[in-house]
Formats: sequence, structure tokens, C-alpha cells
Amino acid sequence: MVAITTEMTPAFASVGPSALAALVGGPLEAPVDISGEVGWVGLAAAAVLAVTALVLRRLRRPLPAAGLAMAAAGMVAVAIADTDEAGGTLHVLGIAAAAAGAWAGRVLRLPLVLRPVLVVPGIAVTVEAMHLADRSTVVWPTVIVASVLAALVADADESLAGSAVGPPLLAVSIFGMYVTIPETGQILPVLVVAVPIALVGAPLCLARLGAAGSGAIIALLAAVVAEGGQARAASIVGGLAAVGVLALEPVARRLVPGAPAWPADWRSPRILALAALQVVIVLVMSRVAGLRDDLEGATVIAVVTGVLGLAALVVMLRDVERVPGDG
Repeated sequence: MVAITTEMTPAFASVGPSALAALVGGPLEAPVDISGEVGWVGLAAAAVLAVTALVLRRLRRPLPAAGLAMAAAGMVAVAIADTDEAGGTLHVLGIAAAAAGAWAGRVLRLPLVLRPVLVVPGIAVTVEAMHLADRSTVVWPTVIVASVLAALVADADESLAGSAVGPPLLAVSIFGMYVTIPETGQILPVLVVAVPIALVGAPLCLARLGAAGSGAIIALLAAVVAEGGQARAASIVGGLAAVGVLALEPVARRLVPGAPAWPADWRSPRILALAALQVVIVLVMSRVAGLRDDLEGATVIAVVTGVLGLAALVVMLRDVERVPGDG
């Protein structure tokens, strides 16, 4: 487990060789508390993202780079505040490959059902690089599910681009992962850095996840959830399922022919309803499905909750004209 201290002194520049070695070369030798260093990593990444988005606002707004910022800051944060399992060269290369695969699927305009194929190699390398005890039953189910999630999240983020709510919705998901997996040594620093970056999305509306960013952050989260949840397999199910509406939105949109575009204002009733639905789904996935002792029961709960969430989204899309004040 990781302890959060209250020390918030400027320490971003003190990220030493041991932290960088943990990121790209090998694990740390001893646990390190989450302190001001991790908080500053998140704030620095959010500031760089916001400034870049402002500079490039005439070219792309919102800037599709929040997912990349989350993944990069998350890897650095884990390297600083991790247990003795903090990534490695293959871990970093896998996340980069997942980002490239998700980006290629978008650029090539592949059908949604084919895009996960391009993400599988990167996520496979990322998850395989982790220290997993029961590899045969953890690695490939996690890889396959995460690859599908990466494609779905990228598609949902593009659909919600105007309001830039993809990053905060994903931050809610990461919180759900944190409260469901038994070992939180890696997911907690990722959560800490993700929150300020998410705010560059909504309410600032400067950045969204982006296709490459969706692949990168989902690859990182899949590896962290598999690592932290291996002591209770149901928590891996609940953690991955906590992606919630970001995985369901593309499916719902395809079930409603001529579905209207999402509003560009994150304060609109439809976007707020979507956020409320995300909170409910994440709550059930993380605190009900993810806490069960049996894998089968957790899977059933996750599937049933997903179906109900999908039905709610379909109704939301079909009955858009009944939502007053929407723009």
C-alpha cells in the first residue's frame, strides 16, 4: 500500500536517477511514499497541456492530447512513488505501441470492430512486462478486454469532443479502479496525476483524450489493474469495467440511427446526465462487482450493469428532444 503524506514542497526537479531507472530500466529497490513530488508531476503535466492547447487552439480545440499526458505523467508518478514493481523498458514501449495502434486505427478509419487488433500488441507487451503470478489466467483476458476498451474509449472521446468530458469521465473510472483493487501502490499515483489533467478537459475545455492517448492510458491502466488486482481476480473485472460510459457510448450511438451529436457545453443536461450515469456505473462496478470473492459472480454483475447502462444511454439518445435546455 502507498501512504499519502502532506508534504507538498516543490520537488519535481528532485526526480532522481533511481526514479528514472524504475521507469525505463528496472524496479525501485524500496517503496517510496506519495509526497509532493507526485502532486507536482500532475500539476506540471496539466500546466504544459493547458499551455500547449492554448498555443495551438486555432489548429485543434480541444487538443487531443490529455490521454497522452495522463499516461506519461502516470508512468513518471509510478516511478517516483511505486513499490518495487515500477515498470521497465518493455512497459514504456508497450504503452507507446498501444498509442500508435489506436492512432493508426483512427487515421486509417478502420471499422470500430477492427481497431482493437492494432492495439493488442502494445497492450500485450505492457501487461506482460508486469510481475504477475497467475499469468495464464490474467494476462490474455486483460489484454483482450483492454484492447477493446481502448478502441471504444477513443471513439467515445471523439464523439464527446465538443464538451471535452472524456478526461474527467476517465478520472472517475480511475478512482473506481483505485477503490476496488487490493494493492493500490501503482493506481494511486496514476489517480493523483490524472485529476488535474482531467480538469484541462472539462471545465476548461482545452483538451480531450485523443485516439493515441486513449490507447496509451488504457494500456497503462490495464497493466496497473492486473498487477494490483491479481490477489482478487474479481477486482480486475470490476476495475476494467469501471471504464463505464466511455465503453458503452459508441455501442449506444450505433444502436440509435441518426443519434444527435452531444452538446458542446459540458454544463448541458445531457452531459450532466451522462456524468451521473458514469458515477452510478463506476460505483456498482468498483464496490459491488469488484469486491466479490468469486470471478463468475463479478462477471455477471458487470455484464448486467453494463447492459442496464447501455439501455439508459439508448434512452438518453432517443429521447433527446425531451431534455429541456439542451444545446
